[in-house]
Amino acid sequence: MRKRLLLCVCFFAIFFSEISIAQEQIFPLNANPEIFRTSTLQKIVYPNLFFWFEQRTVPFTDDFTYSRYAVYDSSFYPQANKSDTAWVSFKVNGSAPLVVPPADSIFGFMYAPSYTYSWNSATSSVDSVQQTALNVTFHARKDLPSKTTSALTLWSMYERPVFDAAGNIIDTDTIPPDTIIQLNAANIHFVKIPQGVCNWASSHAHINRNMGVNPPSYGVMTFDGLDSVGMPYNFIPASYGIADEQLSVPFDLSTAGDSVWFTFFWQAQGYGNSPEPEDSIQLEFQSAEKDWVRVWGKTGRTIDADSAFIREDILIKDTLLLTEGFRFRFRNWSTLSGNVDHWNIDYIRMDADSVIRDIAMQSQGLSIFSTISQIPFNQYSASVYTPDRIRNRVRNLSQSSINVDYNFRVMDYAGTIFNTINVGNVDFNSNSVNSCNNCNQILNPLVGNSFSLPETTRCAKFSIIHVVRNVSAESNRSNDTLIYTQAFTDCYAYDDGSAEAAYGITSPYAQMAVRFDALRADTIKALRIYFNPVVEDARPYQFTIVIWNEDGNGKPGTELYRRSSTYNPSYGNGINGFIDYPIDGATVILSGKFFIGLEQISPLPLNVGLDRNTNFRTQQYYRSAGTWYQTQFDGTWMIRPVFESCPFDVLDIKETDNKEQHLRFFPNPAASQVQFSLPSGDFNIEIFSVLGAKVLSGTFSDGKSIDISSLPAGLYFVRASGAQGVLPGSSRLVIAR
Repeated sequence: MRKRLLLCVCFFAIFFSEISIAQEQIFPLNANPEIFRTSTLQKIVYPNLFFWFEQRTVPFTDDFTYSRYAVYDSSFYPQANKSDTAWVSFKVNGSAPLVVPPADSIFGFMYAPSYTYSWNSATSSVDSVQQTALNVTFHARKDLPSKTTSALTLWSMYERPVFDAAGNIIDTDTIPPDTIIQLNAANIHFVKIPQGVCNWASSHAHINRNMGVNPPSYGVMTFDGLDSVGMPYNFIPASYGIADEQLSVPFDLSTAGDSVWFTFFWQAQGYGNSPEPEDSIQLEFQSAEKDWVRVWGKTGRTIDADSAFIREDILIKDTLLLTEGFRFRFRNWSTLSGNVDHWNIDYIRMDADSVIRDIAMQSQGLSIFSTISQIPFNQYSASVYTPDRIRNRVRNLSQSSINVDYNFRVMDYAGTIFNTINVGNVDFNSNSVNSCNNCNQILNPLVGNSFSLPETTRCAKFSIIHVVRNVSAESNRSNDTLIYTQAFTDCYAYDDGSAEAAYGITSPYAQMAVRFDALRADTIKALRIYFNPVVEDARPYQFTIVIWNEDGNGKPGTELYRRSSTYNPSYGNGINGFIDYPIDGATVILSGKFFIGLEQISPLPLNVGLDRNTNFRTQQYYRSAGTWYQTQFDGTWMIRPVFESCPFDVLDIKETDNKEQHLRFFPNPAASQVQFSLPSGDFNIEIFSVLGAKVLSGTFSDGKSIDISSLPAGLYFVRASGAQGVLPGSSRLVIAR
């Protein structure tokens, strides 16, 4: 997409004599904070370290409900998965020219036959014997040391002796080589990644829950102009070319029969930026016997926000593809300088038929409170904040109706259950969304059901769990479970923590203000803001923090606080990509309705993150030329008021904690074994299903493994408890096969 990345949507410009009202603007992202936060998935590059994937078999499904990327860190895997192999860049007649690597040496060869010379005393002449040809094979790929990438027939270097009449050697002519080849050798370190642990050998595309509009199930794989860590491939605005290249692990299709169906769904734009006509995406197949071949592709097009994903079915019948080593890849051609030109891929499936039998959660999960996404733990009141918003979208991908059971469960991270309901024997109509009879409590579990979450004296997290399934009727169970984390933190938040765009105002001294309502008087500590890095770097531009009360018209009124000095926008990892800008120079106690925000100095936009999956624009105002206006853009500015500090990091980012005191386990996803990383001592390990049933338990110490081969694929919770209580750390285990 060769276009200027600044997308200016000017809804209105009102002129009163010589006064011009500021223009609001939204911008596509130049970087993706969500990917940047999870960049630990990026491969750790060591020259001689390679990850080897066991071949997968069909049937195969990836619905992107969670990431099935490999963790490219050798310490993540057990020692049994690691091995060393000697590699040489070429061999002669199947053997390395040198015995012991590593070494670098130069070898000369002849293109034409070489000879050995000797004196024939019977004839008083020189005899010559042609030497045996050499089969020289080249092995350019360190990741496949035994693979021959090319071969030549050559001959050894030789010398031609000069004889006198009596047959004595009086001189030697050295024949210069026709070619010189350098031998490179090394010890290669391999880490084997077992079948089922991951589906992808690269991680350039972004797996997420917020870019797809009504996807088949609630996760998608998004292609754009950003690399695997969420930064542009090229910062030059006009740069264009191949962007994300998503490569599968190898498959063994040799036993799959005479054909395999390859099915997937695609969508252009989604909640992102529409690809231009010159932008494209394509699918390619490869096997050990056949080079990459294009089998499908689309050029850029714009779709409406309510357009459905489009399904594609491709029949693989080529015998050169139905072999071991089959791989597929998606690639997109895009502007390389930003988070633009979006394509979403979902529900990739390979099987003997193209019939999908699956019931899936389609909604991504939102706060159970319609008026707010996050609440400070010390501002929460169970009598004021009553759960009032759960809207599930359930999709039957099958061509026939499916009878399902549904479980709804609310629990804290210690396993305490606060609410649960079960609904059984509900039919969902074929190939439809939310088309069912007597299913109101599945689509909204608050129908005929009410509950409250407990008030706490510290930050807390609660899992809102939905499970809809028919084990016997469907082949894929990973998308049956949806979990949303309701967090009581140190701040109020309307946004969901994910930016799909950036918002800015083009006017000097323009102001942005967001309204909140504090239940109890409390001291505000900071403003937590996410500034989005777009094409224009806003870091040189200054702004100051302002707090207002609410006037009689529901707009910002009298200033309660204005920071005397200015800040500059910062880009960083921070808490979920946010940066805290402290309130200093005064103690500001807030209660009731108030506005927080900023005043920019420059006429250039500051590019505050805009969350398009929530819409609280009625709480958002901007001011120019002395007048306040409600923003015209749907979405939510990513600005939050911060109050009392949390006793723990609500997002499980333990930057200052001692990770050695946490529960850790790997691999995750796992297929048959899970190894624990634990503090010293013995711990009681318990594994629970999403329905709360304990399925495995035992006593384990650091480095020990548990056999999970008897458990069905799906999502589980892991808890470790010892003498000091329950260990913090990762608790969700994905079993994938």
